[in-house]
Amino acid sequence: MNIKNICKKIKPVYYSLMGMRLFIKKLIVTIKYIFLKENKKTEKKLIILGTGSSLNQDIAKIKEQVNDCDVMCVNSYLLNENFEIIKPNIYVLADPSYFAKNVVGLGLNDRNIFIENIKKKLQWNLVLYLPKRAKSCYLVEELSRNEYITIKYITDNELKPFFFNKYKAYNKNDVLPPFYNVLVMCLSIGLYKKYKAIDFYGADHNWCHDLHVGEDNLVYIVEHHCYKEKSSSGMHPSQYEDGRPITMGDMMSGFGKLFNEYYNIQEWANYNGTEIYNKSSVSFIDAFKRK
Repeated sequence: MNIKNICKKIKPVYYSLMGMRLFIKKLIVTIKYIFLKENKKTEKKLIILGTGSSLNQDIAKIKEQVNDCDVMCVNSYLLNENFEIIKPNIYVLADPSYFAKNVVGLGLNDRNIFIENIKKKLQWNLVLYLPKRAKSCYLVEELSRNEYITIKYITDNELKPFFFNKYKAYNKNDVLPPFYNVLVMCLSIGLYKKYKAIDFYGADHNWCHDLHVGEDNLVYIVEHHCYKEKSSSGMHPSQYEDGRPITMGDMMSGFGKLFNEYYNIQEWANYNGTEIYNKSSVSFIDAFKRK
């Protein structure tokens, strides 16, 4: 029997096993959906600080509110001069560059800069949220011994259970929307934790202005943040955490998925009775109320 015939015989068995594996996974998710409990609603407001450059225009308004709210920040916000003034009590990382094993280039630099600065600057209690797949990564090893940091994990499971109410499953942290962007993860945490209201700033999302295709046919981007970039300043090639280039098609497809996902988030907010306001001075997001 030649290799071609062997492959033909093995293929159906392989697909059957994969189908059974998927069925078992969905069954486990469904059982969890039945028995997991939702959080109780809180009257507190959540303020999310993005890293778009417009955040610096809004910082005075933000400082007036932070004493009465939970404040969540993301990515390299700790490089902003106001990090130690505002003292956010929640931090969120979603980018695989922070916890992937094979991270290289700018992603590796950003991760190392984050670890160095949070160890140096943090002098208050803070909850760090990571996707479940980040367990046992280098970042966790480095920060788990820090007395100020409590690390919590949120599901990155997108596999929906059988016979379910999607938003109820979201509320139980059994399944969540795909984290196309860290803001999706932040809003998911805010809705899962049942905040009464969520305001976010610094979500410019106007990356399309800063994309260029070089003579080498690589896609380049100039990133603008609310802090002085140490590793990603100027124009640099867009790439995945392992260094593979991101094509323009993948870039635009990703933008489309992200902006459409925000409409799903808004529907979830409606289900929970949570008000979400986009308070960014500059923003391309059209799914949420502006205020």
